[in-house]
Amino acid sequence: MAKEPKERTVLQRVLDTLPRNHTALRDAQTTLAGKGTEVTRGALYEVVKGRSKNPELIEAILDAAEASKARAAALAARAEKLAEA
Repeated sequence: MAKEPKERTVLQRVLDTLPRNHTALRDAQTTLAGKGTEVTRGALYEVVKGRSKNPELIEAILDAAEASKARAAALAARAEKLAEA
C-alpha cells in the first residue's frame, strides 16, 4: 500500500520557488546571529517543515527568501541588458 505524499508547507513552497543553489537558510541564520539570536540550521529546517512555529525564525526565512528572489531578478535583468547591448 503506497503512502500518500505529504502536502508541502508554505515555507517549503516558498523555498521551492528560489534558484536551485539558494542560500536563504544560511542568510537567515546569519541575520539572526547578527541580532544576537543563535540558531542552528536544524532549527530552521524544523520551521520549514512546519514542526516549529517560531515567528522570529519564520520572518527571517521569509526575509532571506525575498532577498534571494530580488537578487535573482536583478541578475536576470542585468544579464538581459548586457545581452541587448
